[in-house]
Amino acid sequence: MKRFVATVFVIGAVFLFSAPHGALAQTSSLAPFYIHLNPNYPQPYSSVVLTLSGNAISINNSTFSVLVNGKKVGTSTGRQPVSFETGASGKSMYVVVRTNFNGKVYTRTVTLHPASVALVVEPLSTAPMWYPGTPTIPSFGKVRLVAIPNMQINGKPLSPSTLSYVWKIGNETLQASGVGKDSAVINAPLPYRENSVSVTVQDPKNTQTAQRALTLVSGTPVVHIYENNPLTGTDYGHALSSNFGATIGSSESTFVAVPYGFSLTGATPIVTWFLNGAKVQTGPMLTVRPKGAGGGSATISALVEKDSAYESEKAQIPLQFGSHTGGFGLFGL
Repeated sequence: MKRFVATVFVIGAVFLFSAPHGALAQTSSLAPFYIHLNPNYPQPYSSVVLTLSGNAISINNSTFSVLVNGKKVGTSTGRQPVSFETGASGKSMYVVVRTNFNGKVYTRTVTLHPASVALVVEPLSTAPMWYPGTPTIPSFGKVRLVAIPNMQINGKPLSPSTLSYVWKIGNETLQASGVGKDSAVINAPLPYRENSVSVTVQDPKNTQTAQRALTLVSGTPVVHIYENNPLTGTDYGHALSSNFGATIGSSESTFVAVPYGFSLTGATPIVTWFLNGAKVQTGPMLTVRPKGAGGGSATISALVEKDSAYESEKAQIPLQFGSHTGGFGLFGL
């Protein structure tokens, strides 16, 4: 079974701080106040909410103003927030906060360099070639994660191969982490469970950090039956349903069972065909041919199973064939 790797993009962001080890932490015990940004990793051209907390001064009894690249973007009192917009990716933003308390002015500065990182999710599950949809995450399979960072210095992008990547499931760091390791293959979550995954990307000097997290939820595999035309091939745009099925004439017709969302790990899914409840054959395709005269109906079903995992799904459709004028039968070939 061919597979189609779907991509799902999720965008994160990164900031470069002027203070050692990240200005948001602001660990100096002598700092008169701390600057807090929400979210911690804003995207380019996104809104940031800035608030203060006091250390040597009382924030509740102070006023402060915020300047971005020399332009005042807001003033506030106490713990009331000030909002401003981030700039383009890689453009430096110099944020200056000036606080007035008891007639004295205190100043702190943070330098921001917005950047983005995309996290691509590739479920390693079955789907037909050129499938335009998104394959589901297989419950007993694997998922490939790919990080695509966009970090710049002086307008020049940093090579992804020079960056370090820390992959985590929950709080557990994966062995797939390391310099240049921008992808990781992980186990998919079990049914009715979910996995929280994250990637943290840093440049060689540890001055820029990008982080993104998301939640993976596994899906339920399904099986669809299609009619295969000898001239035009399989019509993947028209799955046969259990309500309507298919009508065939006096010549033979071929049907194909396509599993969606089964794990690509281990053995290939096995398709077993049944005609009116009786096992006919195994394989992805079933050819049926009317015999005798008259018309009638039958039911064909396809059971898809994997020996290496607890994956099993079934689909069935009704068939109408011939004219309803006499005894008739149906052969599964």
